[in-house]
Amino acid sequence: MAKLIKAFRGVPNGALYPVEYEKGDECPPELEEASRELGCLAAKKAKKDDVSETPSMEMQPETQPSEMQETDTQPSETAQSE
Repeated sequence: MAKLIKAFRGVPNGALYPVEYEKGDECPPELEEASRELGCLAAKKAKKDDVSETPSMEMQPETQPSEMQETDTQPSETAQSE
């Protein structure tokens, strides 16, 4: 289990009411993602084996507005004359 870097309040599996966790407490695995999103748990460190097959956004080429295809958004002339 990961240790909390800030106080956190969450409902662990099997509990009916929230539990107050203090800085330095072990975070239950089922609450790790939520506590990480709230900044109460240190960011997950990537392991060499955790590298995904999908390239990150920085590795993908950027599309410039001038390179984008323009679409005809104007109504046709026949629709205007009716």
